[in-house]
Amino acid sequence: MLGVNTLETDEITFSDGTTITTNNFATASDLITYTAGSNIAISAGNEISSTDTDTTYTAGEGINITGAQQIQFDGSNLSQNIDVGYAYEIKGGDMFYYDNNGTGGTQLANNIKTRIQEKQDALTAGANISITAGTRNLLISSTDTTYTAGTNITISAGNEISSTDTDTTYTAGDGIDITGTTIKAEYIKPQLRIISFDKDDVLNLNNLQTRWGNGSVHVVQTSNRQIGDSFCSGTQYEQTLTQNGYYRIRAHSNAQSDGYNDRVSFMIYLRINSTDYDQTQNKNFFSWTYIRNNSDAAHGNNSFEDYIYLTSGTTIQVRHKLETGTNRNFDNTLTNTQMDVYLNLTIERVYETNPEE
Repeated sequence: MLGVNTLETDEITFSDGTTITTNNFATASDLITYTAGSNIAISAGNEISSTDTDTTYTAGEGINITGAQQIQFDGSNLSQNIDVGYAYEIKGGDMFYYDNNGTGGTQLANNIKTRIQEKQDALTAGANISITAGTRNLLISSTDTTYTAGTNITISAGNEISSTDTDTTYTAGDGIDITGTTIKAEYIKPQLRIISFDKDDVLNLNNLQTRWGNGSVHVVQTSNRQIGDSFCSGTQYEQTLTQNGYYRIRAHSNAQSDGYNDRVSFMIYLRINSTDYDQTQNKNFFSWTYIRNNSDAAHGNNSFEDYIYLTSGTTIQVRHKLETGTNRNFDNTLTNTQMDVYLNLTIERVYETNPEE
């Protein structure tokens, strides 16, 4: 190999003594100029190098890439030859690897299609899913549910479900107050008739004498008070009902012996129409007291009270009986100068109908 001994401006001398003048070199116009093509770089010092040609791939539908050069396929239609890149090929369901020159062909896996089919055949159908044998098609069955409208529910043609108005309108009855959405009990004004009688004005209806006893009655009212709606009428001893109802009837008397100086048993009782409730065990509509004069006069009081259902047109009276003898016949009489009797009668209409069972 020859070495260069000297390099002059116009000639080159080699180690064997050979000399070449510059006339033997090509001119500048004869030199070849190079430019960088694809994936080539030329530096300022005329160094030529190749750029990185690695390509990064991302897995699309049916492809799975795991690790370097590890590509997995997900699909069942593999009967055709599929070109999967420079170094891999699937042919007839088998996978082959080729070297960088595209020659050789090392089989990496066989029956890929069969293997994939086996995986797919191993699938089991869940709820509302069916798998067709052979084709392995997945079918989702209908899960629609048909609804019917129940109470207070409407279903429109567009399958909109809504609740209907369930508001209830209430009206207030007796004893009830409704304000806005608040319902409460209110004070109920009672239906009452309270009558007081004169202590001396008495009349025996059997003989029209002014004597106490044998069914006598008070004649003159000293007061007649009405509370609530009217349900009876009467200005003397008898009250006539003008409404059906369940009635509470109470009478109270105070008897005073002021001219009779001896013992006396005095009774008050209720007469309804023509029925006398004296000494009856079915209703508490009578009462008696025993008084005895000891020269300073004597006093006693009577009271009765009970409930009864009566119809419109019924008449009510408070009557008297007395006994001055040694028996219990209550068949004697005394004058209005021998006794004074203070009487109070209260009639209350409690219900419209009969609550008794």
